[in-house]
Amino acid sequence: MNPMSMSDPTTAEIEVLPAREMSEADLRGICELHHEAFFRAERSLAQRIEIARGRWLGDFPEGSHPRAHVVRDGDRIVAVAIALVRTLETEAGPMTVLGLSGVATAATHRGQGLGQRVIGAAWRPVDERAYPLCLFQTGKARGLYERLGARVVGNRFVDSTNTQDPQANPFTDEVAMIYPGDADWPDGMIDLRGPGY
Repeated sequence: MNPMSMSDPTTAEIEVLPAREMSEADLRGICELHHEAFFRAERSLAQRIEIARGRWLGDFPEGSHPRAHVVRDGDRIVAVAIALVRTLETEAGPMTVLGLSGVATAATHRGQGLGQRVIGAAWRPVDERAYPLCLFQTGKARGLYERLGARVVGNRFVDSTNTQDPQANPFTDEVAMIYPGDADWPDGMIDLRGPGY
């Protein structure tokens, strides 16, 4: 199928792929998209697949496995947003939130609204009040997320499970954000209780 044949992204089907049920082909397809979108010369596609396998297919509490929201053009995954559940430790006590990770759109399909659609699908449990908010990190896409109703938060983030440096920020992008922007969000330090996503 011609990659440009998807004429109306507002009607493209969004599939939800639970990580624990994901086929090897779908895992590879998502990693190929991430490899294209977030290319790092020091990381091969094979390494990216192994990292993803460890992060998405590992042991998670029941109901909290990551879920990939994808759009395909033929057999190729051309847009993805991954949602996961994380219980954070805040100065006000534990808080279970949705996390957003790995949002990417193929270069051949940018400008068609697919990224916005997979993000919206990933955020649906927040919109349906299953979780109070979504916490995530971003860099260049900050403006897009702000237009979608998210806001930047200025907390200090740590990961107490990191045996090498539990005080290091587990997020690697420039800013942390929450959706929706008007959600109740605590001040002070936030312990992700796991690696950044």
